[in-house]
This record gives sequence, C-alpha cells and structure tokens, in this order.
Amino acid sequence: MDQILSNGLFIQSLGLVGLGLSFVIYQLNHRQRMLLVGSLSSVFWTIHYLLLGAPTGSAINFLISVRNLVFYKAGKNRSVLIPMALASLFTLAVVMTWQGPRSLLPLGGSLTGTLAFWQVHPRHIRMIVLSSTCLWLTYNILSKSYAGIAADAIVLLSIVIGIYRFDIRPSMKHFLKLAYQKLK
Repeated sequence: MDQILSNGLFIQSLGLVGLGLSFVIYQLNHRQRMLLVGSLSSVFWTIHYLLLGAPTGSAINFLISVRNLVFYKAGKNRSVLIPMALASLFTLAVVMTWQGPRSLLPLGGSLTGTLAFWQVHPRHIRMIVLSSTCLWLTYNILSKSYAGIAADAIVLLSIVIGIYRFDIRPSMKHFLKLAYQKLK
C-alpha cells in the first residue's frame, strides 16, 4: 500500500514539475524562450502521463516536446509543411493509443497548440492557446491527472496574467499617455 501511495505521489510530482514550467511559459515574452521551456515541460508531462496509464497524453506530450524544438530550430524560416506534418503525427499518435473519444481531447489540444506556437508573436500564442488549455483540462479530469488539472487551472491564470502584463497594460499606458497629452 505504501509503495502504491509513494508511486502515486511520484507520478503526481512529475506533473507538478511540468506545472511549474507550464506557468513560466506564459510569463515569457519571447517566442524562442517559450518554446524551450514548453519543450522541457512536455518531457515531464510525457513521463507523468505514461506512468499514469494515459498513453494518448504521453504520446502527444512527447510530440509536443519535439514540435517545440522543431519550431525553435525553424525560427522564422518556416514552411507550412512543418505544422501539417506535425498534425499528421499527432493524429497517428491518437490512432495508435486510442482510448475512446476522450483521446480526441489531447488531439484537439495539440492541434490548437500547434497553431498557437506556430505564431510569431507571443500575444497571438497566448490568445490561441486558451482553447488548447481547456481541452487539456477536460482530458486531465477524465484521466484523473490531479497535477494536470491543477496545471491547467494555473496555466489559464498564467495566460490571463500574461495577456494583462504584455498585451493589455502596455496598450492602456499608451492610451492614457495620449489622453493626457490631449488634455494639455
């Protein structure tokens, strides 16, 4: 019994490391850094889901880690064939690890995430990845990944904070500066 409990704690703790890294991603305002931290986060999630007995989540996270490294290396010299090839690999992974309709959730999350991280501007990444996180949250609830549920809730919060810090607040400052100048 103690070994089962300690294994469960170990599995969830791997997810907690992934959670911490997932939070950091959206507090960065440089795409390349976001991709590297995201890749490292996905390695922890790959192992977490594998040990949890959620092969679709594990396979998809492995491919997300690869995707982020490919996007990092490709930089701005990108071909549309890259996300198309990745979409095919994500689909193949789901077919090979099929666990019923719930397997469609990480597929949708990974495809949406691929669209998000294909974007050049972190602002667009943050906006698009909101829907990806909601799909993963549902998958984590069904897979009983408590670390994943916590991670998705925290990632949603991190995205909202990032949107405020990098997207809304600078625009507000600019607007207020213009309004103040007009009042003079």
